[in-house]
Amino acid sequence: MKIAILGAGIVGLTTAYQLTRDGHDVIVVDRQADVSLECSYANGGFIAISQAVPWSSPGVLLRVLTTMFRSDAPILLHPSQLPKIWRWGLEFLSCSSAPISWENTKHILSLALYSLGLLRKVRDEANIDYFQRTNGCLKIYADQHSFEESAKAQEPQIPLGIDFKVLDAAQCIKMVPALDETRQKLAGGIFVPDEEGGDCYEFAKVLSQTIREAGGEFRFSSAIEGVEMEGNRVAKIITSTGSITADRYVLAAGADAPLIMQSHGVRLPIIPVKGYSLTLSRDPWPDAPDLQIVDEKNLFGLNPLGTNRLRLAGLAEIAGYNRAPQRRRTDAFIAGFLDRFPQLEACLDRSNPEPFCCLRPVTPNGLPILGQSRFTNLFYNIGHGHLGWTLAHGTARIVADLIAGKSPALDVTACRPRPTY
Repeated sequence: MKIAILGAGIVGLTTAYQLTRDGHDVIVVDRQADVSLECSYANGGFIAISQAVPWSSPGVLLRVLTTMFRSDAPILLHPSQLPKIWRWGLEFLSCSSAPISWENTKHILSLALYSLGLLRKVRDEANIDYFQRTNGCLKIYADQHSFEESAKAQEPQIPLGIDFKVLDAAQCIKMVPALDETRQKLAGGIFVPDEEGGDCYEFAKVLSQTIREAGGEFRFSSAIEGVEMEGNRVAKIITSTGSITADRYVLAAGADAPLIMQSHGVRLPIIPVKGYSLTLSRDPWPDAPDLQIVDEKNLFGLNPLGTNRLRLAGLAEIAGYNRAPQRRRTDAFIAGFLDRFPQLEACLDRSNPEPFCCLRPVTPNGLPILGQSRFTNLFYNIGHGHLGWTLAHGTARIVADLIAGKSPALDVTACRPRPTY
């Protein structure tokens, strides 16, 4: 079959890879001039199986409301967005009870572990070097209460496949000596040895070449201007460079997916949530961590990429489709890192730090939306939130199986589109 994939981020590319391996003719369409120039370009770089939990969890609303006017709020909700996201917000609240949040956590974690296995397989098949790190991730905590609560909350995940070690402050410093300078702010940490990371954009570039070698086609600088329907089927995709017809279509357009489908009476429960990242030279800080670090107080991640770069990522901002960084948020972003790692000052050009911002496609329950839509030849692979690269390989294989009429390796009933989608 000929299959058109709408979106050339890591989700669209992994889908294209799986479909070409299945023998399909694939064309990937994107508005950018090359692959993965939006969320996948400079994301945190974490294959974050230990972060595979939904944002909708008990107490999250109170935390958002009590910090939403602070520039350093981990999740900043602009009041102007409330009238636009009220339906999404109500569903978010309904998913935030402990039992529902735990069920969704189990689904996401199962998908993340499945995806990690596929990532390793694809990495070997395509011989991809993307500055990967396979030496685990350390989550650090600033106070004893949050440290103990997180360690307790992690325990139920052990039977699901998560391996972790609880470390005191001294053990964390032994593992990451750079933490010694702020040891008075360190209660302890949780080390996840199976966690991986690397440069998602480098991975995407090599994967796209593999897709081309398998006969896949790319059409860049082609903004999607519309989807033309005939009855309950997609007839063609209208782009800024012409129309595209195919036997099947896969929507993998991230946060733009609701915009593409809204003219057809489809309300996809996805909102854009802006994230921030900075990529710095690590040369001025020779003792920088060689391990992925997640700071649970400030909700940021530090990721060493290769031998000469550091990727800083964090924050979440609900501000509609505004991709521009805010000065006060940038300052708060940097201050959060310096609070933990004062040594990072040497790597920063404080006169003009330029963060990269992208829009994460977030669903109320934290689950991606996968499978056949109410249009018989249109399939969804959308709504991955902050776990795009973490889940991409797994969701790609699942969608490829569903297109082929096969039962996927996991039960994804909870991720299937509703009849109105």
